[in-house]
Amino acid sequence: MILSAFAAALFALVVDARGAEDPLSAEGVVADLSVLTSGGAKDARTEADLARALSDAGVSVSAGEAFPPSCLYSCVHVVVRGGAPSQFYLEVRNARQAVRGALRLSTSASPFDQAHALAIQIELLGARARAEAVGSRRRQSRNRARAAIVADATESVHKPDRPQSVGLEPFVEDGRIDRVATAASPPPTVSTPAPTIQRIERVEPRVALGVSLTTLIGLSGENGLVARGIALEARARLGDRFDLRAGGALTGAERGTAQGGHFHRGVLPIYASSTIAIPHFTGLRAGAGIEAFFITGDQEGTDQPAAWSFGTRTSLVYSHAVRTFAMTVAVNALFHPMALRTDSATVPPFNVPRWILGASLGLEFPVF
Repeated sequence: MILSAFAAALFALVVDARGAEDPLSAEGVVADLSVLTSGGAKDARTEADLARALSDAGVSVSAGEAFPPSCLYSCVHVVVRGGAPSQFYLEVRNARQAVRGALRLSTSASPFDQAHALAIQIELLGARARAEAVGSRRRQSRNRARAAIVADATESVHKPDRPQSVGLEPFVEDGRIDRVATAASPPPTVSTPAPTIQRIERVEPRVALGVSLTTLIGLSGENGLVARGIALEARARLGDRFDLRAGGALTGAERGTAQGGHFHRGVLPIYASSTIAIPHFTGLRAGAGIEAFFITGDQEGTDQPAAWSFGTRTSLVYSHAVRTFAMTVAVNALFHPMALRTDSATVPPFNVPRWILGASLGLEFPVF
């Protein structure tokens, strides 16, 4: 009788183990998705982006659809709730198990990166929920088998008309008792490690090109300076924190008066500099370099010889990633001493101010 009970329990374990195989081998995951804001309202835009990201990963997404009772593991209910800025709380629940997790993203992450990071986290939590549900079902099957063995052993020990065998009873009874005690001990549990929450940062391109609107304003000198135009810049990354920049600007001609006469002056800035990332301030960089002004123009309708003015340049640049490009804002302080100018750049109308303030607003596009 003991052998028959043990064989029946072993058969139940094999059937349960086959039935508890991961259903993903036969069908894809079906998700009932719901994305809420921190106030409990529905976030339709994030929900649509996340649904597309899950679809790209091969997950079928349904909206409020009831799952069939036979769908135990591959059908999951997903609830995403927003919290603090760029922080989300997730719950993935199937018919037998529910797991929860949290995800904090960079504040500069685009909606595209945000949706794909949430999709990866949902897949990890779904795999964890399936593993825990399958493990729980297998433990229940083992406990039922052990309970059947214990019940049969107890019945055999206390049965009054059971034939006694001289010399074998102590061995059989002791062996049975040892087996029951061993089977009654709790099985070891294997805990599934929680998924690691990773901070998503924008990958800086090695080479990028930027275009911006720029303005130069003189802070000293009699003639002053107000120039506006379009600037072009090339940037090359050196390591994790440093980069090199080179560029120039095309500005419009400036009109003014000097020594009682009218003049036109055109300034073409050309510069090269290096910047370094400022710790704890994402996207903010400080830099220094050199700058040259190529100055042309006329006085009272008479063309004047071109002049050069050289000086230093200090910069503070901020960039914010938006999908595949970045928005940039820069403030520059320029110093052009008289000793670093050609002769014609030291007299009107080409004597630009010593101190100049520059500002620009533009876009930057990665090359590779």
